[in-house]
Amino acid sequence: MRLRFQEVERVVRARHGGGGSPTSLLGRLKNLQRLGLPGGANVGAGAPAEYGLEQLLELLLAFEMLEAGIPPARVAVLLCGAWPRLLGALLMAWARAKGNSASARLYIAIASNSLEEPVAAGDGAIGDRSDVVLLAEDAVLAWLRGEAEEGPPSLLLIDPGRVVLGVTAEVPALAIADAGHVDGAFAKLGGERLGGSHPRMWRLPAGR
Repeated sequence: MRLRFQEVERVVRARHGGGGSPTSLLGRLKNLQRLGLPGGANVGAGAPAEYGLEQLLELLLAFEMLEAGIPPARVAVLLCGAWPRLLGALLMAWARAKGNSASARLYIAIASNSLEEPVAAGDGAIGDRSDVVLLAEDAVLAWLRGEAEEGPPSLLLIDPGRVVLGVTAEVPALAIADAGHVDGAFAKLGGERLGGSHPRMWRLPAGR
């Protein structure tokens, strides 16, 4: 699936325009571009930018983070540092929505202290470092709320299913591509990036 910038803008506006001025949303998109988002966009000198499904997903997730109050520069650091894991969450959310996965519902969990200090997303555990982006299952969140010995850590949670819906609902609705084309793009991207592997997730401790 190949998209022009104008098509990407229409999808983002449909999900996140919210009555704001067209120039305001365009300004946020341009600012994300200056910060290096989305990665992998085919932008050649003198040629129009070309975007794929992966770049559209990254921009939609960026806007979810912006609307959660994360500053643009921090959004760029978190996305660039943890993109393989985040993309895995998005692809798993699509598979779950299509009935192609029996995995539990996942949330993207970001340690709130990583939003206040210079960060570079990594593989540590919450509490070990301030620069963590992890995936958490529903059961983990319930355990954290009710049984964590020192109280639940402060987390920002983002539902990857909302991001996926921004593509599966809006792209066909805007007549950019039909639903079959969109699903084919997800399946192709999943095969290329996930294969049979799953990204690292928070799971319940043994015996819980």
